[in-house]
Amino acid sequence: MEVPHPGGRPRIHNREKIAEDLIFWAQKPGSINLNNFCCHYNPPIDPSKLSHWSKESEEFRQAVNIAKSYIADRREEWMRSNKMDKTSYSMNLTTYDFFVREQRENHARFMASLSPKESESKNKVTEFILVPHDLAIGSKLSTQTLSSSSIESSQQRNEESSICSSSPSGEGHLSI
Repeated sequence: MEVPHPGGRPRIHNREKIAEDLIFWAQKPGSINLNNFCCHYNPPIDPSKLSHWSKESEEFRQAVNIAKSYIADRREEWMRSNKMDKTSYSMNLTTYDFFVREQRENHARFMASLSPKESESKNKVTEFILVPHDLAIGSKLSTQTLSSSSIESSQQRNEESSICSSSPSGEGHLSI
């Protein structure tokens, strides 16, 4: 005997029926976004439930993906025939178009693989500190005297300043 709700309150939505209804709805000529489906369903569905149920059920995930495919095709057709603004189309392109989303995710992974690893860049961090020249004289860091005309200062001082820098290894560096 199947227990309808093993704990908590009973479900108010039949997910199998919703999955069927979603695909049927997505095939209709005016179906262009999932929010429309959610707010007009009886009873209305919290849009986050579609995502939640997709994670719980492979069948429901497939139904959502099929519906998104119908929607993506229609939205592209509407955009090409000027029934939909290009900006509106572009804003949700990756929400509905699986192939564009997949291509962009692959491109992002590729670009991330080209950037330096976080562990490699940690030792390359250098801090720069702008201090009055008379304070920098006694430091063990490398310094260089700059005139205030070469740096923008909110106080617009006429005194000389120095830039001191240090790396995580404690070595002093001079940079301008």
